[in-house]
Amino acid sequence: NIQDGCIVHTTRGVSETVLGRRVSVGHNAILHGCTVRENCIVGMGAILMDRVEVGEWSIVAAGTVLTIGTKIPPRSVVAGVPGRVVKGADEDNIKQIAHNWEEYVRLVEEYRA
Repeated sequence: NIQDGCIVHTTRGVSETVLGRRVSVGHNAILHGCTVRENCIVGMGAILMDRVEVGEWSIVAAGTVLTIGTKIPPRSVVAGVPGRVVKGADEDNIKQIAHNWEEYVRLVEEYRA
């Protein structure tokens, strides 16, 4: 789920952009040569720079900026400029991640009908 206004880019010879399954990327986010593992949410307006890695089951809050080479461990909630882990993802966060991608799959089916 890549929402409107997003930019997904790479830096030739430096980094590639890789998104795992069940990832939701909010409006106007910039993904630039980063890796986002499975089951993550990247909030609206977030910026992920070259060689950033976001571990699975993580949430990157809206407006967060992850600078070059930042490594986020799995099951993290990240916020700020520059972004930092503010807490571990709890069960409510995990449910939010699962609900988010499931809702977009449901919407695709609804629109197709």
